[in-house]
Amino acid sequence: MSRKKQKKTLDKLLEEALVPEEEQPYKVPENWVWVRLGKVVERINQTLLPANDQKYIGLEHLSKDGGIESIGLSNGLKSAKVPFRSGDVLYGKLRPYLNKHALVDFDGVASTDILVFRPKKGVNNILLDLYLGLPFTVNFAVQNSKGINLPRVSPKTMEHLPFPLPPLPEQKRIVARVESLLGKINEAKELIEE
Repeated sequence: MSRKKQKKTLDKLLEEALVPEEEQPYKVPENWVWVRLGKVVERINQTLLPANDQKYIGLEHLSKDGGIESIGLSNGLKSAKVPFRSGDVLYGKLRPYLNKHALVDFDGVASTDILVFRPKKGVNNILLDLYLGLPFTVNFAVQNSKGINLPRVSPKTMEHLPFPLPPLPEQKRIVARVESLLGKINEAKELIEE
């Protein structure tokens, strides 16, 4: 492929990823861009029958408002599950108002009610997990859910989610700052409990 044709293809991909200005939820710094989530993550949609003794995450294992409460094992599971690996971000698509999401640091399988997002190069997985937990994302998922008793947001809808993408060095600074602040909050909570 010629350089000119290759550049045209890359420009087209970038153009497809960008969120039109009229659809951008709010202003971001000049060096950031609004992109569709599905263009900066790979959604793992393969399923497999799990082997025994694999780590298993179902919706019951994810905490409301983010994190993992416990980890199950795949022993006795009869239906297909979605494989994930360390560094992936899990997102509960059933009852999205519960805001169930987590960054995993181990390999395993997840319920098919959980979307598995694998950030592409240039996207910090911690920042992605933080963004999925924001009220903006929760509102987006809830407003775009289908079903009354068991509302769920579709994978295609979540791939359409606007995502503000800073340059990678800035992503790392944001994550470091947020983690520092969360650490101080946790220290304060522990002091209050004492």
